[in-house]
Amino acid sequence: MAKKLRVAVVMGGPSAEYEISLQSGKTIAQHLNVKKYEVMPIVIDRRRRWLPAPRFLTSGRIGTRALMPTAEPKRRPFDVALLALHSFGEDGTVQGFLETLGVPYTGSGVLASALAMDKKRFKTFCQTLNLLLAGDVLVTAKAWRQSSSRVLKKIQALGAKVVVKPNDSGSSAGTSIVETAEPAAVAEAVIAAWRVSRTVLVEEYLRGRELTVATLGDETKVRALPVIEIVPTKDAFFSYRVKYDGSTKEICPARISRRLARQLSEMAIKVHVGIGASGVIRTDFIMVRGRPYILETNTLPGMTPESLVPKAARVAGISYGQLLDTLIKLSLQRHRRPSG
Repeated sequence: MAKKLRVAVVMGGPSAEYEISLQSGKTIAQHLNVKKYEVMPIVIDRRRRWLPAPRFLTSGRIGTRALMPTAEPKRRPFDVALLALHSFGEDGTVQGFLETLGVPYTGSGVLASALAMDKKRFKTFCQTLNLLLAGDVLVTAKAWRQSSSRVLKKIQALGAKVVVKPNDSGSSAGTSIVETAEPAAVAEAVIAAWRVSRTVLVEEYLRGRELTVATLGDETKVRALPVIEIVPTKDAFFSYRVKYDGSTKEICPARISRRLARQLSEMAIKVHVGIGASGVIRTDFIMVRGRPYILETNTLPGMTPESLVPKAARVAGISYGQLLDTLIKLSLQRHRRPSG
């Protein structure tokens, strides 16, 4: 009988998406094939401790004994880390830590993770691919202290309506739409976003249809999953609240032409290959006057029952379990050292 692969499902972390990460991790752990894998749920708590959570699947309780991946120097406590982290650990930090230990992990490597997480630098990269992007202003605490009036003047040049978001967070946490460029309203939104991130990105408001494309594979072979159309029914955009309360309409395949679906898929694949991503990532677009603008890319997209990637995979004929099998396979292939 073949030996089971020990898979650590790593979730949690000190970020605004802690609870969502736990939902992703729990869903992943429940869908791993126990005939093939020994499932080891691990929660990184808000104090950054790695905690084994064998009872997490049923009770939600977390153990108290810390477990770092170096616990057994002669033998790794697990064969592969299946990352269900959001924001924390999505920026390449956990990936770098696991790299130093020689532990294979799912998803993209350090560079791709860090680049996609930093929204401003990601947009700078996208300019090299000739992708359409919203105008923006990056707001740092230093620039704000030196002259908030100068920063606000730059923001007002973006238009009467702007989007204020943390520069390195996900799930739209801390993001808001400011209906007026009045200094007081913008300053309030910027300060709120600073509670989530050290830097804040203010973008011109783009109105249009929101679409997203998940891509699966590595740098050598990537496929696009069916395009999803996102239709928020409560908030004016795909906010943190509506992403997880079940109120948003997520139409897959999207109600768009084959030509547009092909165009978006090609753009998403270009991003996937360009940043050197691996596993499954999701790239978001918005259609403005018939032209697709890129919003951002998520290298560790949510895997909760409400998440977009599992839905797109299902439409493509890929079950949740098969998707996990593919992510693990890609991880082991990427970390396999060349012979000779």
